[in-house]
Order: sequence, then structure tokens, then C-alpha cells
Amino acid sequence: MSNGIPTVLSVLRRLQYPELESRFPRRAIAALFALINGFLSIGLMAAAAHLADIPMIFPSLGPTAFLFFYTPMAPAASPRNTLIGHFIGAACGWLSVAAFGLLDAGPALATGVTWQYVGAASTALGFTAGLMVLVGAPHPPAGATMRSSRSGCSRQA
Repeated sequence: MSNGIPTVLSVLRRLQYPELESRFPRRAIAALFALINGFLSIGLMAAAAHLADIPMIFPSLGPTAFLFFYTPMAPAASPRNTLIGHFIGAACGWLSVAAFGLLDAGPALATGVTWQYVGAASTALGFTAGLMVLVGAPHPPAGATMRSSRSGCSRQA
């Protein structure tokens, strides 16, 4: 009589990505992998944000999750580039909003787009892109992180 451990390990081995990819269409397995992991990762972050009452969910996390789970070996999906890129995007967004005197202004979606918002958004994206290239940490979704830094997409001022 077996104790069940070899059977469980055998099942788990058969559910590993390479094993599934050898038995089923590659695109279907990649789609299922992206779906499950994207759902779980953003779901866990959203639940933590809700429980902590802290806005930890922002638009660029969707593309980041997609990079992680669809192209995990791409340089843009590396944890280093992700953390540095989002930090640069958030910092450039906040600094641009501050430089254009918009820290106390409402979101552009509610108050209307002014030349100050145009200047803040273009400055933030320009510096975000330039700095990511300069430090060798490209992460395209960070270009949207700068937009979340009170420069138009935030829900409150």
C-alpha cells in the first residue's frame, strides 16, 4: 500500500509547463499559463490593496503581469528592470506634476486637460524613457506608471 506521496509527485510533474507543452498545443498552454497567473497575481495584489486600504493597483501592472507570464525570459520582464522602471516612472510622474504646479489639482479626467497637464505628461514620459535607457533597465509598462502618479489618471487629488 502506497502512502500517496509518489502519486502526488507524479501528478505534479505531469502539470509542469514543459510536460504540458509536450502533450498539448503550445499556444493553448501559454494562454492558460498567462490567464491563470495573471488572474492570481493581480487578484492577490487587489485583495491586499483592499484589505490594507492602500492603492497598490495601478494601470501599468496589467502589462507588467503580461510580460512576466508571456515572455518571462525577456529583459523587460526581469525583476530588476521591473522594479527600477516602475520606480523611475513613479518618480518622474510625481516630479513632473510637482514641477508644473499640479500637486493640488484634480485629475485631468475630471477637471479637463490643460497645458500644464500636457507639459507634465510629456515631461514625465520623456524622462521616464530616457532614464530607463540610461540606467539599462527598460520596462515599457513603466511608461504608464508615470501617468498614475497624479498626472491625470488618479481618482482623487
